[in-house]
Amino acid sequence: MPARPRYRRLLLWLLGSLMALGLVVASHRPTSELPPDQGLAMGVAGGRVLPRPAGLQVPHALAVVLQIEDLRALELSRKTFRVEGRLHLQWDGALDRRLRQEGIAPERMVRFVNQVEDWNSVFEATGPAQPSANGAAFTQSFRFEGQFYVDAIDLRSAPFLRLLLPLILEVADDRLAIEREGVVLEPLRESRWLTGQGIGMAGFRYRGAAVTSALHRLDDPFASNRPQTLSRVLLRLDYRTDDLAAFLRWILPLLLVMAVVLLAPSLDSVRDELSFGLPSAGLLTLVVLQEGYRAQVPPTPYLTVIDQLYAYSYAVAVAVFLLFLWGGNLRAHAGSNEGDRVLARINRVGSIAQISALLGYALIVVANLRF
Repeated sequence: MPARPRYRRLLLWLLGSLMALGLVVASHRPTSELPPDQGLAMGVAGGRVLPRPAGLQVPHALAVVLQIEDLRALELSRKTFRVEGRLHLQWDGALDRRLRQEGIAPERMVRFVNQVEDWNSVFEATGPAQPSANGAAFTQSFRFEGQFYVDAIDLRSAPFLRLLLPLILEVADDRLAIEREGVVLEPLRESRWLTGQGIGMAGFRYRGAAVTSALHRLDDPFASNRPQTLSRVLLRLDYRTDDLAAFLRWILPLLLVMAVVLLAPSLDSVRDELSFGLPSAGLLTLVVLQEGYRAQVPPTPYLTVIDQLYAYSYAVAVAVFLLFLWGGNLRAHAGSNEGDRVLARINRVGSIAQISALLGYALIVVANLRF
């Protein structure tokens, strides 16, 4: 029996609605701002990180310029990324004399807190420390490359993400603690000095960089009255996923599979083999697609947007399969003169199921929008 014109219009409406829902999801953006101190507390055990007070006076200031030349190898499943760049330090003559007296090499003054795999990293001076023309200041540059860790990634809006990738620089030698008349790191905040041409990353758009200063206060478990405070600087690189790339890679395959599953009830109910096969094939395809996605991201204690879409899609595919079972049994027990009436009833219930499924997708999308 050929499909009626109204069912043909329904097919187009269903497919168009699914694509429209996909575009709504693709345009979704997490609008809530992360806390300004996000990432500052990384690498802290037995202590706490405090905002740096305005006008903090210390004997020595160490000027810091972090330049990121290349960022690559982002692995969300391991929460790591690889960075190559340069670190420039400048200090005054008084601090230089103290470094010489206490035998502290310039490259030992600071360390990267969130660097991992030290065996696979580089930190080397590009030349000796250079004095200024009047000898009042000294400057030295270093080249670094290594794997860095990001502790907090909010994946609730996945696959449309905002990532703040941190680099945390901290005073490394305890002899330079603030309580010992040590140093405070003074970062250069001009954005033109922070990043280079290699800052782009496939699948993400670079949105800018920000520098924050803080103090890492360490408590001595054997002498609580002798705290130790080290200066630290946090450089955060702001990335967001490319909407079109994320949509084409993760959302579009899901939409196409579910479009086929949801269009199945619009087939004439006499095609039993094809009707039963479509939701089954859809379920298997959903499993493969979701496994490919989950392999790219770390486990989360919550459901992401795409996890909710997959979970609901499983339920829809099972419901369509049960719909075919019900329709097949109904036709099998119908009398010889009841065929047209039973077929009309099955088609009517199928249309209701299609519209209900689409409303469920719409509720998921609306529930995850943040205005």
